[in-house]
Amino acid sequence: MTEREQERLNIIKQLIGDIKGIGETNYDKKVLNNLDFAEFVIYELINDLLYNAKYEGYEGSKLDIQEKSIEIIKNIGFDIIGYIKEEQWKY
Repeated sequence: MTEREQERLNIIKQLIGDIKGIGETNYDKKVLNNLDFAEFVIYELINDLLYNAKYEGYEGSKLDIQEKSIEIIKNIGFDIIGYIKEEQWKY
């Protein structure tokens, strides 16, 4: 990750707020609110990736974006499925 990418990630984390609970009621209430916002942000980003993945045209730059979006969706999916299997979550 480049320095610029790290700066951007830090800004995003600052805007969303902490999403890691610590077991202290007042703090964890704030974390729950932050998680609601984080869910919204993640949903919006994934929605944009899915939109890109459905592209049916022939423009080279859009095809590059489509390919990268599909790659990201697959990687996120594999990571989540792997974690669920590893932790043996019941869903």
